[in-house]
Amino acid sequence: DDVPYSAFHARKLVWTEKPTGAMARVRDVVLVHRLRQVTAQVGFTRFEPITAGIDGELALNVRRAPLSREPRWVPAVENQGEGVFLAFRQEDLDAWEKRPGVQKRQKQLAQAFEHWKAARSMPDSFKFVGARYVMLHSLSHLLLAAVALECGYSCSSICERVYSTPG
Repeated sequence: DDVPYSAFHARKLVWTEKPTGAMARVRDVVLVHRLRQVTAQVGFTRFEPITAGIDGELALNVRRAPLSREPRWVPAVENQGEGVFLAFRQEDLDAWEKRPGVQKRQKQLAQAFEHWKAARSMPDSFKFVGARYVMLHSLSHLLLAAVALECGYSCSSICERVYSTPG
């Protein structure tokens, strides 16, 4: 429920004026006043992390060593925080992806991904995430840096989630 002082509290920003400039491409802004993130350590790896892809499906064939043979509990941390959720206009993202410069760069990135995948003997089922995801992820890091400078948080204390669907 959207109730102040609850475990999760968020409100959609109501535009008082029509957005201009870059903000005209933002469909929704949700101000998250209170959220909870729980992270648990279930094992560890050496050299390469186990990384999930945008769909949570990408596994790099890295094996995780468990914390114990029969774990009955795992160390965890609960963080309380706040955040901002931005949803972009689909038609603007589609138009951006169709630009010749973007398509050229996407080909370059996809080829580099294929070389990286071949060097690690990764299965063909692993696919490049696409230019849209790369752009949104890059934008999220720019926003994180701006928030850190504006609000006084350290960049390492801020995290992001990118939700992206291929165009």
